[in-house]
Amino acid sequence: MVILPDMKPQELEKGLFLPGYSKRSIVNLSNFILKFHNCPTYYPPLDMMDKIKNLDKKKKVILFVIDAMGNDNLERAAEESPSLRDNLQLFEKEVLTSVFPTTTTAALTSYNTGLPPLEHGMLGYTLFLPDYSSLVNMITLSPPELERDALTQCGLNPMKFMNHPTIFETLQENGVKCWTITSDLFVESGLTKMHHKGSAKRSYSSMLEMFYQLLRTLEEEQSKTFIFVYWGLTDSDGHHYGTRSRPYQGGIEYLFRMLKDEVIERMSQRQLEETLFLISSDHGQIDTTWQDEEWITSEDELFEQYLHPPISGEPRAVYFNVKDPISFEYYFKQRFSKRFHLIEKSEAIANNLFSDTKVPLRVSERGYKENIARIGDYIAIAKKGYSLHFKHHGKTYTLKGKHGSLTHEELLVPLLIYS
Repeated sequence: MVILPDMKPQELEKGLFLPGYSKRSIVNLSNFILKFHNCPTYYPPLDMMDKIKNLDKKKKVILFVIDAMGNDNLERAAEESPSLRDNLQLFEKEVLTSVFPTTTTAALTSYNTGLPPLEHGMLGYTLFLPDYSSLVNMITLSPPELERDALTQCGLNPMKFMNHPTIFETLQENGVKCWTITSDLFVESGLTKMHHKGSAKRSYSSMLEMFYQLLRTLEEEQSKTFIFVYWGLTDSDGHHYGTRSRPYQGGIEYLFRMLKDEVIERMSQRQLEETLFLISSDHGQIDTTWQDEEWITSEDELFEQYLHPPISGEPRAVYFNVKDPISFEYYFKQRFSKRFHLIEKSEAIANNLFSDTKVPLRVSERGYKENIARIGDYIAIAKKGYSLHFKHHGKTYTLKGKHGSLTHEELLVPLLIYS
């Protein structure tokens, strides 16, 4: 594996780093795909045209997103697996940043729109949506504990929720056929419909079927094509068993072995010359312990005296609406300063946590203001392995692997290039 120059993200404070929206993030990778197909871009594209072999022959681009495969996670897995190390030699490698918060809803929406979170509005795992007077799980598009897509029954139209086209719509308008290959658990969900508007879809129920669908699509399409492939079980394995576990690391090892055996080695030389493989992730994961979790309820002093409900965001990137900023800030820092970096909303925006303030807005001013309201008055960003959980219901459980914050493990993702 050839290692291209790594980026060095700017620090917010010791151990917490800022996304590189100006040129070295997954947002820039998404815009590279637009530029590659001669489409209008929304953010600065990643500069990597000179790294692609047979550039003039490329007609098909694959973006393969492996959920929760951070750069540190991948390197650690490769240290444990000679097979994975050998298969990674096929690729050139760069290192990018994810977005903030480092969570699936925010990052996948950035991939699929070419915009940072503050512009596309999917700013966390749970958000308060005033139009529905409800805290909403943004993956299931439903209030906590209700069935998936419950809000679609109350008028939420996933095809119109975002105030911006997807990259698939832009590519399609410019003559590029778009495909999405995702799990059959998600293919008809509201979130997938939102993310992949403008794309045809194929689904799978196993890893082998995923690669079969990819090879099938590559063989059928003869003109300019973009294929988005999503694999989510790496995230699940990391959450349940930790990133040093055999299920997590072995799953990554097997994924790359299958990609080589079931796709790359089954393609003709002409097909390989016509195809660009880009493999990356939405975020990484950090291993945590239950001792570093704090669970609070509405009876907690923090909630009763200092906050307006609800608490939203992520356990490692928490959004607060406060009653009195001065008293809240003093109380929170006294209680949590060793575990969380507290930052006021306007300071977070000025520090480019959610977007690059130097880049002109691609959404309406009204939509932008609605998005800003979703991050509350203050954001608490977890240090090390800490997390803060609010009990919305009776069910509670501990995850070994977590993400959402700005540690090295969560923020940095690999970009593997096979051309």
